[in-house]
Amino acid sequence: MIDQKTTEHIAELARIKLTEKEKEEFTRELNEILKAFEVLDTAEKAEPAYHPIDIRNRMREDKESGECKYKELLESSTQKENTHIKGPRII
Repeated sequence: MIDQKTTEHIAELARIKLTEKEKEEFTRELNEILKAFEVLDTAEKAEPAYHPIDIRNRMREDKESGECKYKELLESSTQKENTHIKGPRII
């Protein structure tokens, strides 16, 4: 259990000033939080659950599509230089 002296120490570490009423309130709230975590002490040993649902790779089947005509690609590109499609600068 957390007493008021511990609450004062925590407030000092956090560099916050608390009134006496706030110290009492925070002490009560911190004890309630600790009570909520006591449930974990009573829990049975369980296998770790890395993912709550079963994860599978869902791969689609490769399908052949029609070929692209180079001239059509060049005409539809907004960034081109002579007969090449200009891409973004990497370096």
